[in-house]
Amino acid sequence: SRFLTPGILGMESFYRLIQTLLYFFGFRFIQTTLLPATQFLLVVAIMVLSFWALSRFSWQNISYDLHSVLLIGMVIGMLFSSISTFFQVLMDPNEYDRLQMKLFPTFQNVNTLVLVLAILLVIPIFISLWNNRKTLEVLRMGTEQAVNLGIDTNKQIKKVLLQIVILSAVSAALVGPMMFLGFTTANLAYLLFRAYRMDVLFLATSLLGFIALLMGQFMVEQVFQFQTNASIIIEWFGGILFFVLLWKERKKA
Repeated sequence: SRFLTPGILGMESFYRLIQTLLYFFGFRFIQTTLLPATQFLLVVAIMVLSFWALSRFSWQNISYDLHSVLLIGMVIGMLFSSISTFFQVLMDPNEYDRLQMKLFPTFQNVNTLVLVLAILLVIPIFISLWNNRKTLEVLRMGTEQAVNLGIDTNKQIKKVLLQIVILSAVSAALVGPMMFLGFTTANLAYLLFRAYRMDVLFLATSLLGFIALLMGQFMVEQVFQFQTNASIIIEWFGGILFFVLLWKERKKA
């Protein structure tokens, strides 16, 4: 489904919960004593290991079903959001303001060393996805067709889900949670290129994401005179695109 995004796995909600708990319980020593690179790696490790434990439990005790994992991720994401909201209501207003600054996505204050670490984590996954693009094209045909063509669907789904989680965790820990950026660029790639080859879609989506960030930052600097954030513009456009695509699907139905 083109309407599914990594956000349905609850990674952004988990990131918000981690930051909320740190600020609520006053774990300032983590932010004052640990280097930004160490904080980045710690947050990524917590998010990835938590998802790995959750997926391992669900696959062993429920079924080898992707829909079950997505449903569990969505429910747990809602649970994390509720817990975060509960602690934020009880939080000191000053701490709450600092927390909101931490949770708000920004592209202007990224630490150089953290950016290098993020690149080192992303490149191997991109290479793996690129080398696995033919298998992903077969998986798009459906589970039954993929099994008939000799694809180990359970293994491939686990592998791709873990890679998606790592990419989402790196993105959230680097700049903050953004729900609609991936959804927007992926669907624009589908609409503009109308291709089913993964190599075309990978490159097109990456290029569109780069353009979206540049255009968002350009509007922040030249149009809004730094009175807003690029993430707000991107999320606003992504939300509109989401409802437009929903309307088109409703008309088809």
